Amino acid sequence: MVHAFGISTTFERTQRGFAPVVGLAVSHKDSSSVPNETTTTASHSSTQSNDGNNRIMVPTSMHDHIQSLIERRSRARWEGDYVTADTLKEQLQQLTLPPRCRLIVEDLPRSRGGGSTWKVEYNSMVEERLNTTLPSILQLAHRALGLSVSCSQRMMPATDKQAQLQPIVQQATEYLKDWNDVNQRISKKTTINSNADAMAALSQSLLLDAIYDNRDDDLGSSTKLTHWNLVETSLRGRKAADAAFWFALAGVSDECTLQLLQAVCVKELLRFGTKPTCRAKDILLILDRFAAAGLREAPVLEAVARDCLQVKQQYHDDTHEDIPTNLLDLHSDRVLFMLWKFSARQKKQQSFLQMAQKHWETSSKESCDRIIEPGYGKLESESDGKNSVPTDWYKSFSDPTKPLVVDVGCGMGISLLGLATGNNDEFSGCNLLGVDLSGLTTGYAQGMANRWNLSHRLHFMVASAELVLQEIIDSYPGAVSFCLIQFPTPYRLAKEHNSDGNSQLPTSAQEGFMVSTRLLKLVCEALKLRGNTKGRLLLQSNCEDVAVYMRETALAHDNFVAVDVPYPVLEPETDNIPQRTLNWLENTGGKANRAVGSSWSRISLLPPKGCTETEVACRLNRVPIHRCLLKVKVPGENSLSADKIEDLH
Repeated sequence: MVHAFGISTTFERTQRGFAPVVGLAVSHKDSSSVPNETTTTASHSSTQSNDGNNRIMVPTSMHDHIQSLIERRSRARWEGDYVTADTLKEQLQQLTLPPRCRLIVEDLPRSRGGGSTWKVEYNSMVEERLNTTLPSILQLAHRALGLSVSCSQRMMPATDKQAQLQPIVQQATEYLKDWNDVNQRISKKTTINSNADAMAALSQSLLLDAIYDNRDDDLGSSTKLTHWNLVETSLRGRKAADAAFWFALAGVSDECTLQLLQAVCVKELLRFGTKPTCRAKDILLILDRFAAAGLREAPVLEAVARDCLQVKQQYHDDTHEDIPTNLLDLHSDRVLFMLWKFSARQKKQQSFLQMAQKHWETSSKESCDRIIEPGYGKLESESDGKNSVPTDWYKSFSDPTKPLVVDVGCGMGISLLGLATGNNDEFSGCNLLGVDLSGLTTGYAQGMANRWNLSHRLHFMVASAELVLQEIIDSYPGAVSFCLIQFPTPYRLAKEHNSDGNSQLPTSAQEGFMVSTRLLKLVCEALKLRGNTKGRLLLQSNCEDVAVYMRETALAHDNFVAVDVPYPVLEPETDNIPQRTLNWLENTGGKANRAVGSSWSRISLLPPKGCTETEVACRLNRVPIHRCLLKVKVPGENSLSADKIEDLH
C-alpha cells in the first residue's frame, strides 16, 4: 500500500515531467524472527545513495525524525500492533514538509521483507501548468506509418504521399526543436548523467520554474516548455529509437528529425543506461533501430552507449559477446535480423501495420475507399503495380548511360543499399534499380537512399517487374549488367492438401509465382541490351525446390547458361533440412534434381554488404540457402570459368 502525505495531486515523471524521488527503504531481512532495532537497515544500495540527497531536500533533523517514525511503524506492523502503526501514520501525515514537497510511504508485504519504503518528491509548478492533449512524438511517428500503409494500398504516387507526410514530420520536428532549446538552457545549469539522482532532478525542476516565470526570455514561453515536457515524458527509454524507426518505415528522410531523436536518446541513456533495469540487449536494440532508420554516424550516442555496455559487461551483463566496433551499421547481422522479423510473414507485424493505418485514418478523419481485407497492411502489397506513366531515366539517375543493376522484388532494398555504399568495383560504377509491388517497402528504401545522398544512382519503383523490364528494354539508354532475383515468395507445393498451409502463397509454380517464363525471357532480353555479352542473373532462395525450378526454367528455353562457381555445393544438405524440402522430396519420390553441382554456390555470390535481411536470417537460423549464377547464352560459349566471378566479392 502506498501513502502520500503533503500534496494531494501526484505528478509522476513518467506522466508529466520530472518528479525528483529521494528516500530510504526499511525492511526486515530475517522473516523468522522479529528483528531488533539494530538490524533495521536500508535494503537497497541505490536508495542508500539517495539518502544524502534526501538530507539536502529536508533538514537533517526532519530526515532523522521521519526515519525514526518509519522504523517504529515498521516494527509495529511486523508485530501486528496496527493501532500503534496507525498512530505513527497519523504523525507522518501531520509533518510539515518544505514547499511543494510530499512524503510517500509504501508498505511492503512480508513476501518482500516487510517494512516500508519512503521518499520525498518535489513537484515543479511547470509540470502542473503543462498538462497537454497534444499527440506525442511516438504517436506522430505511428500516424506517419499508418499514412504510408494507406498510401501504399491506394497506390498513391510517392510525391503525393510525401506531401501528406510533411505536416506530420513538421509537427514532430517543431516539438523536438523546442525540446532542444529548453534542454540546452537547462544543461547550462544542471547535468543529468548516469548518476542522475533526486538532487539533479530537483535542480532541474527548480530551474524550470525559474524559466517559466521569466516571461521576457523566449525559452520561458509556455509553448516551448509544453513541447519540452511532451518530449521528456513521451520518449522515455527506447521510445525515441522506436519513433525514428517508424518514421523511416513511413519513408521519412528528414535528417533534422533523426538527429534530434538521437539527441533525446543520448539523454535517456545517460539517465538510465547503467541501471540494472536496463539490459545490454536493450541498449543494442536502441542502436539497431537508429541504424535501421538510416543513422550512420553519431559519435556522442555511440560513445555513451559503449560506456553503458562496458558497465554491463563489468557488473551485471546478460551477454558475454564483444561490443561491436560499429554500433550503427544497417548491414550488421543484428539490424538485418530485426528487419527480417518485420517482414510480412510475421502476423504480429501485419497487425501492427493495420493498427498504424487505422490510427492514421482515425486521426485524419478520412474514410478508406476500400474494405480492409485479411492480410491488409502487409509488406507485400496485393496491387498489380500497373502504372501508365513512362519512366524518365534522366530524372531517376544522374547518368542513365551507366550499366544498370536491377533487383526484381527488392523488398526493403537492403541489398541495393549495400551495393550502393560498398567499395566493390563491380557495382560502384553502376546505377541500381529496385522494383517491388509494395509501396511501403520501396518507400522505406527510397527514404534511405535520399538520406544517404544516393538518389542520383539508386532508385526504387512500385510496379510489376515485367512492366519495368519491358520499359528498360524499350527506353533505358545504357546496358543492363546484372539482375537479382532473391528469395521470391514461394509457391505452394504440388499435392499439398493441408488446410493449415499458407493460403496467401501463389497457387503453383505456373500460377501466381513471380518468376514466370515470361519474366525470365524479359530478363534475358534486358541483359542483352546494347550488345552486352556479360550480363548475369543471380537466383537464390531458401526453398530448394524453388531455386531448382527457377534455374531449370531459365535454362530450358536456351536463353541462359549456368556459371561455374569457386565454392560449389558437392553434396545435398543433410542438416536442418526444412519440412518443405522433405515434402518436396517425398512428392517426387526422391527423384528430384537437387541444388548440387558446379554451378550451385555454398557461399554468397554478392559482396557482404549486398546480403538481404532474409539471407542473414537464414544464416543465423541455419536454414540452407540455394544460389546459382546464370549468364546470357552466347553462341559457342557454354559457361564461365570459376575465377571469372571472384571479382563479385
